Amino acid sequence: PMGDVLPAPNTSIPVPGVGTVVLNEQVPSGDGINTSGLQVNMIHVYVDGLAPGEVVVGSARSEAGFTPTP
Repeated sequence: PMGDVLPAPNTSIPVPGVGTVVLNEQVPSGDGINTSGLQVNMIHVYVDGLAPGEVVVGSARSEAGFTPTP
């Protein structure tokens, strides 16, 4: 148990026989010059085995585009 705390970004917890759970997953996007973005998934479950898949609980995404000035 972690109590009432925010896990560090991309905290990975292996679950034997199931897959991996990632808490506070943060995925950047864009080139950092003209575009920038961030997707945050609070819980992302990656399921391995005969029926692989993914489950995401609580997701937010933001994006920004920049126009260069002459």
